[in-house]
Amino acid sequence: MRPRPTRPTAALHSGKLGIVEVVLLGDSHLARIRRALPRISANAINAAVGGATAADVLTQARAHLPTTNAIAVLSIGTNDARRGTRPEECRELVKALVAELACPWIYVRPPLTEHAVWGNAIASLRPDHLIDTPALLAPLGARAIASDGVHLTGSAYELLLPEICTALSVV
Repeated sequence: MRPRPTRPTAALHSGKLGIVEVVLLGDSHLARIRRALPRISANAINAAVGGATAADVLTQARAHLPTTNAIAVLSIGTNDARRGTRPEECRELVKALVAELACPWIYVRPPLTEHAVWGNAIASLRPDHLIDTPALLAPLGARAIASDGVHLTGSAYELLLPEICTALSVV
């Protein structure tokens, strides 16, 4: 069963956009943000789903992004790498998403360095802000990744969440 989007009650205010809805798109690296979602924005929707690939994000965006005053936060590439999707194909799928977005977008690179090729392919689309997750989590070393070898630990989210908030404030 897919998790339902989480929608807190207050609003993020941006000088440029007024009240902004933040929509998390992509894979489990964002989908696992539930209780901490208000730390990112009290006016946020978590449309990310564990296991999602680049082929899934356009559907997520169409279902959950409003037409105005939104910022998309995207984490994608890990499952594409694990399933053997070519980085170029992943890039083209995200390029289709970006072409349809009517809002700024923030890209959260895959945290594992072995997935850097997929992250680089998507980053080449020039997001409005790029979060270099491997560099951000480097001080944690092995403590950044859970025992399953894929997902982030609580300590990793303690570094990632403030970085997303910073990105939202400058987009």
